[in-house]
Amino acid sequence: MSDVFGRLLSVIDINLLTSGFRRKYMGQLEVYKEFFLRNVELYKHRKSLSFMEKIAPGSKKERDDTDKRVISQLEDYVDLLTDIYEKCAYFIPDEDNADISADTEYLRTQLDEMKGNTDDDEVLEWLLDGEAANNSLLKGCFEGEKAVIDSLTNLHHFIVGIKNADFRDLKDWQKSKLIQDRCAEKVLEQKFEGVDCIDCLNKALNSIGEDTWQKMDKISQKLIVSAEILLERIPSNSDFDYAAVCLTATKALEIELGKRYFSDYIKYSIDQNIKNLTSGLIKDGVCTRTEAEFSFEYLEGITGFAVNEEGELEVIPKFSGDNMVFLDYAFKELTKTSSKQHSRTMIMNQVFASNVIKTNFRDAAALGDRLSYSEAKDCMDYLIDDQRAFGVILEQFR
Repeated sequence: MSDVFGRLLSVIDINLLTSGFRRKYMGQLEVYKEFFLRNVELYKHRKSLSFMEKIAPGSKKERDDTDKRVISQLEDYVDLLTDIYEKCAYFIPDEDNADISADTEYLRTQLDEMKGNTDDDEVLEWLLDGEAANNSLLKGCFEGEKAVIDSLTNLHHFIVGIKNADFRDLKDWQKSKLIQDRCAEKVLEQKFEGVDCIDCLNKALNSIGEDTWQKMDKISQKLIVSAEILLERIPSNSDFDYAAVCLTATKALEIELGKRYFSDYIKYSIDQNIKNLTSGLIKDGVCTRTEAEFSFEYLEGITGFAVNEEGELEVIPKFSGDNMVFLDYAFKELTKTSSKQHSRTMIMNQVFASNVIKTNFRDAAALGDRLSYSEAKDCMDYLIDDQRAFGVILEQFR
């Protein structure tokens, strides 16, 4: 009997449970407890059922004694599950980032107290089998969370290193672009697993919209979800540089704009037999850049629109010719509207929002000393969660 309890104790190892899965485990314990409580009631009331004499041979006294014994054992199981449930609840931290520890000696004492009162191996083995089925999953969750912590730590060191690197030959925007690209590459290498990932995916999907989500590149989808995970997993009171959140999210938008504002636009211009653009993207009928080189800074030359020092949008005279070419393309191929004026307004709003994202979030994350949690949260609120700039921009595309 003691061997069975020893195995049960080794399976129900609360130390393995993170706070999130601890809550889920408590739900499983509730199910087990309700099962035993129902059986307690069945045993208590079955002596009033006349057919029991036919299926439970022996004297009435023997049946009553058996019922009492089983009821006592089932009630012991209910008490045990209640104790474990309360223990799980007690060790759920007030803050998600708090250290989780458990006093296994407390649980061992509870099990020891049952040894003298329990001799129904069959029922106990049933409980043990149920817990054993979850054991590998629980260990996997624990190991998965450790892997995430390791990934976040590695990412933190990488971001600090790349931001402190010497890029004296680059302009500030080129440095921002380089740091953003390398950060995105590093994030894509990380493996974030577990329920939180599904939650973050659903959060992004609900915000952006399923139809709009399907328009996105697979890489930018992964970057958006990764940014949500980073914001979710990194404790809000840590000294982590939250630059990775902003650099990852803004890279996703850059990818989507690069396809539409650069690649598709260049193809349209060449198809229209436009030999040269004053922005320099097309010379002698040949494209001089690649989509991978596209950056927010390209929007000025491509669209002819720019945000001035007063924060107002204006047309740059030297790009006025390109401006007409792009607006024609935007109306015919890019935006979902039957009005040229509405299409122009959409483009102006997108250029303005992109400038906010570039200046306030990408550059602040890449060129600043350390980005705080609140600043990263502002970025995600603007792009995804509250103001939905990302989703609004993509909704306007065909």
